[in-house]
Amino acid sequence: MNVFTLPAYRKRGISSQLLDKIMDHAIGLGYTAFELHATKAGEPMYLQNGFVAHGEPTYRRYC
Repeated sequence: MNVFTLPAYRKRGISSQLLDKIMDHAIGLGYTAFELHATKAGEPMYLQNGFVAHGEPTYRRYC
């Protein structure tokens, strides 16, 4: 799936809140690793939320 935030709503923490809710749910289901592809525009949000760059443009997070 793709995620896109309209420019007027960026930098408000909305994406981080959604990511937290999605990951909390997935962790509750037993998932322990997450991998995604991000654009340069989305990169800072994922890095701030514990993802680590793993080869361009893949990011991973282990719980």
